[in-house]
Amino acid sequence: MLTVGCILKGNWCNGRGPEYVRKLRASGARHLTEKHRFLCVTDVDETAARSFGCDWRRPKHPEWPGWWGKIELFDPEFAPGPILFFDLDTVVVGSLNEAVKDFIQRGLQEGVPEGGNIVWDVPGYEEKLIIAIDDSDNLGS
Repeated sequence: MLTVGCILKGNWCNGRGPEYVRKLRASGARHLTEKHRFLCVTDVDETAARSFGCDWRRPKHPEWPGWWGKIELFDPEFAPGPILFFDLDTVVVGSLNEAVKDFIQRGLQEGVPEGGNIVWDVPGYEEKLIIAIDDSDNLGS
């Protein structure tokens, strides 16, 4: 099953992070008819996380800085199938159906993805990403 997800770490947007998670979940649900679940990887307190109205998990690697935390969502223990990731400041305004179908059929191109929208369905991703992180000269940027 497709997982649509996001990551919320720290005091994102002056504490409005939970609100943004709820809005992203709702807009994704409106614009994606394929069966899916919504998952947020977060370090916020449990009360705030429960307010998301979706599945949520704690980060396995809370020490990863900045955008590296996005990688957490792609852990097969969190989501064993294809994953569609959005940054919290994404606003979904139209159908995601064709894009999701296309991404899942094509799979991931070579290289480490970056950006606000990522689709991933690659077994064994973690070994490659750990190497990329360990070899990175720009880990904090």
